[in-house]
Amino acid sequence: MNAYQIEKMLFELIAGRTGKFSFSGIPPAWAVLPAYVYSMASARDINALGEPGQIMVEATYIIKVIAKSTSWSAVATWADTLDSALDGAVYEQDGYRLEARRERPIAYIEIDNGQEYRHLGGYYTVYLTRL
Repeated sequence: MNAYQIEKMLFELIAGRTGKFSFSGIPPAWAVLPAYVYSMASARDINALGEPGQIMVEATYIIKVIAKSTSWSAVATWADTLDSALDGAVYEQDGYRLEARRERPIAYIEIDNGQEYRHLGGYYTVYLTRL
C-alpha cells in the first residue's frame, strides 16, 4: 500500500462524486480554475507484528478547491460539494478500501501578479486498507 494507491483512489472518488477532475499537488497550467487539488501532508504505516506486516496507511491530505476569485462565495459552493463528497466517504477499488474524514478546515488567499487565488477545503485523514 502506498501514496500512489491513495491518490489514484482520491482522483476517482472526487471525479465520481463531484463530476470534476482533481489534481495532485498543483493544477497544471492548462487547467481551468476553479479546480480540486490534493496533496499529502503526512502519513504513517500501521503494522502488525509478524504477518501480514503493513495493515493500513493513515495519511493526512490537504484537499481543497483553488479559484481565481476576489470573493469567497464563488469558492464556497465548490468547497461544500467537495466536503459532501469526501467527509465520511468509503470507497473500494482494485482490492483496497479508502475511508476519509475531514479533521480541520483550511482557507487562505494567495496573490500572484495582482490576481487573487483563494484556497478553501480541509485537512482530511485518509485510511487505506486491503480488502
